[in-house]
Amino acid sequence: MIYAGTGEPNASADSAAGLGLYRSRNGGEDWEHLSSTLTFSGPGGPLTVSDGFNNLSISDIVFDPTARGTFYVATTLGVRALAPPLAA
Repeated sequence: MIYAGTGEPNASADSAAGLGLYRSRNGGEDWEHLSSTLTFSGPGGPLTVSDGFNNLSISDIVFDPTARGTFYVATTLGVRALAPPLAA
């Protein structure tokens, strides 16, 4: 299987926020979007976000060698192109 994270983990005028995490079971011929549910804890109580990888930039995917099928995804906030300053 191949896993691919989308988005760029940097902020620049031509960066793109991600659309999530994808998996291919046939060497990259077909891709399946993996949805996620993320829960954040905070002072106002837990917040659950469906498709939590959308609009994030996935910078790394690490597989746990001791737990088959378990992997961890490192993300950062995705930025959709920084606008140049307006001329006065």
